[in-house]
Amino acid sequence: FACKNKLNLKIPKKKVLHLVEDLNIGGLEKVVASIATGLNKNKYDIQVWCLTKGGEIADELISKNISLKVLGLNNYHNPLQIILLAKYLKNYKIDIIHSHGYFANTFGRLASILAGVPVKIVHVHTTDYIFKFKNILVERLLSLFTKKIICVSNSVKDFVEKTLGIANKKVCLVYNGCSMSNEGKSEYQFDRFSFGLEQDDFVMIVVAALTPHKGHRVLIDATKDLVQKF
Repeated sequence: FACKNKLNLKIPKKKVLHLVEDLNIGGLEKVVASIATGLNKNKYDIQVWCLTKGGEIADELISKNISLKVLGLNNYHNPLQIILLAKYLKNYKIDIIHSHGYFANTFGRLASILAGVPVKIVHVHTTDYIFKFKNILVERLLSLFTKKIICVSNSVKDFVEKTLGIANKKVCLVYNGCSMSNEGKSEYQFDRFSFGLEQDDFVMIVVAALTPHKGHRVLIDATKDLVQKF
């Protein structure tokens, strides 16, 4: 490395691929966009591939000049599609594959093993997986070929280690980050009176998909307790 610097030789960028099922609006998708736009462009050649389709976040990344491809592959049970993805990985000479979500994590690792991608990183964003025993076995087997499994919270980390039985040395905890800039800051002002609220009313807002594992029921139950105690 020192010799290369003295000779002013250009060190080639590492080719990093972020693989995801699609890029509609969602928390996982926002994390992918945050990492892809935040990586050092002088060190990394960044690619984002959507296995099935694009979406609003995909359009946002394209507008920011991030290289993005929609592959139209939707079935990792089809060996031909796995082989096709492996061919793409070989052709682009990917150094690091960083996959997000169960579908992309499974599809991506199977293909990257065939393609001989040196570094495989998996990002686990939720515990909301209904796994059968065979799914757990597949996860344990694929973990043997995985460099690191990134978990976004302690509960996700516990799920990966205790439920899936993945070795602790393979797992790390990295909380989701957020930009501190004002870029994209909403100018929307919350109008209390349009909701029948007074100026001094205490208001709680939760922003999440209306699905059970997001815990809206927990918030409702907690609110009842707060009203009774305070």
